[in-house]
Formats: sequence, C-alpha cells, structure tokens
Amino acid sequence: MTKLISNIFEIPDIIYHGTDISSVPSIEREINLHHNPRRRPDFSTGFYTTANYKQAKDWAEFKGAFSDNSICGSVVSFQVDREKLNTLNSLFFLEVDEHWARFILANRSKKFPNEETLHNRDAKFDLVYGPLADGNKISNLIRNYEKGYYKSIEAFIEDVKCVKYPFPKDHQISFHTEIAKSCLTMRGVDIIDTANDGSRIVN
Repeated sequence: MTKLISNIFEIPDIIYHGTDISSVPSIEREINLHHNPRRRPDFSTGFYTTANYKQAKDWAEFKGAFSDNSICGSVVSFQVDREKLNTLNSLFFLEVDEHWARFILANRSKKFPNEETLHNRDAKFDLVYGPLADGNKISNLIRNYEKGYYKSIEAFIEDVKCVKYPFPKDHQISFHTEIAKSCLTMRGVDIIDTANDGSRIVN
C-alpha cells in the first residue's frame, strides 16, 4: 500500500505514467505539458504520474482499451531527481478537505478565479501532490457547482471525494513546468495487452 507522501523526499525513486502505446514515442522524445489544452485536470495542465504502479496500470488498460490506434496500454516509469525538485515550488494536499476541493474547482472551472483563490492555472506550482477527484462525471459536477446547485462546499466534496481511487493509496503527482519535468528521466515501458477482455504485461 502506498503511504501518504508529505514532502519531496518521500516521493519514491521511481514513479509511473499510464497511457496508450501510441503516446509512448512522443513521451520518449519530450514530455508535453500541454498535450490536451482543452482538458482541465484537477491540478491544472501538466504531466500526471503516480507512485502506485497498479493505479498507472489500471489507467493504461483504460487508455489502451478505448484508443483508436491500439489495443495496448503502456506504463512508463521515470526516475525522479528529488534533490533538484526540492529547489522548486511544490504543493502537497494531505487530505480530502475544503482547500483541496476549492483548488480543483479553481483549476477546472471555466470561470477564471480571482487573485485570492488558490489555483495553478499560471503554473506557480512546479509540482502538486494529492488525492484524485474521481466522482462520477466530474465535469458535470463542476458545472453544477458553478450553477449554484450545491448548497455548500461540503456537499461538493462528498460527490468528488476519492471512492474509486482511495487516498493515499491512489494519488496524483503532477509536473507543471519545464524545469519540473526535467527532474524526470524515463527508465522503461511496460506494454499492457488489453486484448481478449484481459490484461497482461508483455515486456
């Protein structure tokens, strides 16, 4: 079980990124921090990883099974330069709480937050760690909050809190700047064969 990570030096030496096999060559060439500019992830645009191999493998299976280009997913492993990361600006969320929920709202909302709102749209944080907002149809939940359907932030938290991906076992470690991604060195790729309604590591 992956333990809570409370600072840079508790991040493991090796972390993982789940994707489909067609995306691996571009990752080998260079990590693209703006791969899908229309997408609004929890911690804003960036490159998302985890220290939990199974979580990355599950995402790779999902990506591989629904990719138009391939029936294979891939788990890409990276070596982390923690000494270099320690010189950068990082943010750690250690529990599912109001600060975490408001940060996600600010990053995902179409309405740009005011200056007092904590967000990462300007990539002020090189690295962010914390829980996944894995509620059903998260984009719909964000729109419902904007329209005032939620009477409190606590009600929103209840809908987006980690159910499928319980924290801290499952989590996300996101990299948002060029200098942050330079702290990652690609070490290997596991190809996840998702054919025949199953999965297996083929290399």
